[in-house]
Amino acid sequence: MNGRTGLQLALVVATALCGCSAHQVARDVKPVVSVPQRFVETSGKAKIRAQWWRTFSEPTLDALVEQALSGNLDLKRVAVRLGIAQAIARRNGARNWPEVNLDGRVNASKSNFFFGKTATPLGGNQIDIVTTTIPLTVAASYELDLWGRVASATTAARLDLQATAEDARAMAITISGQVVETWFSLIEQQAQRALLRRQVELNQVMLKLVQGRFGQGQADAVAVLQQRQQLAAVRAQVPLIEAQVKILEHQLAALLGRAPHQPKVARTPTRLPVVPALPSAGLPATVLGRRPDIRAARIRVQAADHRVGVALADRFPNVRLGGSTGFQGRDGLSGFLDTWIWNLVTNVTAPLFDGGRRAAEVDRSREALKEVVLVYSQVVLRALYEIEDALVRERQQRAHVAAQGKQLELARQTLLESRRRYAGGQGDYLPVMTALQTLQRVERDQLGARRELLSRRVGLYRALAGSWPAERAKASHGASEKGSESAQLGGEAKP
Repeated sequence: MNGRTGLQLALVVATALCGCSAHQVARDVKPVVSVPQRFVETSGKAKIRAQWWRTFSEPTLDALVEQALSGNLDLKRVAVRLGIAQAIARRNGARNWPEVNLDGRVNASKSNFFFGKTATPLGGNQIDIVTTTIPLTVAASYELDLWGRVASATTAARLDLQATAEDARAMAITISGQVVETWFSLIEQQAQRALLRRQVELNQVMLKLVQGRFGQGQADAVAVLQQRQQLAAVRAQVPLIEAQVKILEHQLAALLGRAPHQPKVARTPTRLPVVPALPSAGLPATVLGRRPDIRAARIRVQAADHRVGVALADRFPNVRLGGSTGFQGRDGLSGFLDTWIWNLVTNVTAPLFDGGRRAAEVDRSREALKEVVLVYSQVVLRALYEIEDALVRERQQRAHVAAQGKQLELARQTLLESRRRYAGGQGDYLPVMTALQTLQRVERDQLGARRELLSRRVGLYRALAGSWPAERAKASHGASEKGSESAQLGGEAKP
């Protein structure tokens, strides 16, 4: 049997054996916690949008989120990690191909021959022979993946890439939520500042009323001092609001990836937007399959399962095919084609004794798989509670805002009635003072409660995973996400 026949036979045997695998990867990954058929809390009917922040109908906010998604430093760092994962996946994928190397050298040697009875290296007759050898060899080697070690490692690296892409989506949702909440907090503080100015004006009017009655002998000095104290207390709140406005502007600029010395991010309105219609939570399995953090955890379970296959395959013999061919010339390039050489090598390495290292690695990889399954289950459990909690918080916050609205109306009526009685000489100033303090406190609390309701909605959108669009992920990171968008809870992400 010549060399070519032996190589063909080796390739046939390798092809037949490559279908073997040391480990069968589970295709149906399920968490250890049960997923309910439906959520306990009721939700609305509105459909959640992928770019959920656009439901607030704030063009400035839309522009800020877009700027954050392209300029935020945390997102850029995730993009770098995604690039690293892509390089690792390509490196592992390269193991499926033969490795080919070119080896070329130029060797020159000189030999001295002496002849004659008195010939010595210091004198006499001698002949110098210079030999030049130019070997040029192409060598190739290829590992026969008989037990699926290379395929398992390659698939695990591709799954790591997909999980990192899901991390990027999760980070984008987090950053967009932070931008929206900071924006709403900034609007609230601007509205609080405008409210304080109106309250200062109202307190000045009340002070003129008390001073007028004091001048007529119908009020005492205590009433004047009390109203002055109330006016000073309201004015004292203004610097704190101004500081909070500046700090929130700084936070918003940092989320956009801007330094403090750069221009202000945008002109902020002084009116909070209306809360959109309550979205539909849908079915738990569908919602959980839409969340990128759950998809990333499930993909990492599959990657860990493939690494169990790597550890198991490492305990079986390793077979490598190698070969080389080339030419060797002497005395310059004119004799380059004089000699053609070739070589075929089959190398089999079988572990006999390693002190239990490979067996320990199998045990370690299996325990690591159990750990990531528990991590996956914990992510699922946390997501279920996040959604339920978000629905409860919004429902109760709505009730709180409605109750505060009634309280605000009663406070206005109380101030109006106490002021009318005081102006008619039917009582002292203390009821007016108390009603004024209560009204202005409730006005400020009402603004905070409305902003908190918007934050509750943002939390609900994030829990329901209004997702970063796949086309943005591809455009920003260049990642292939085949199969990750359509993967549902319990399914296998396509590597």
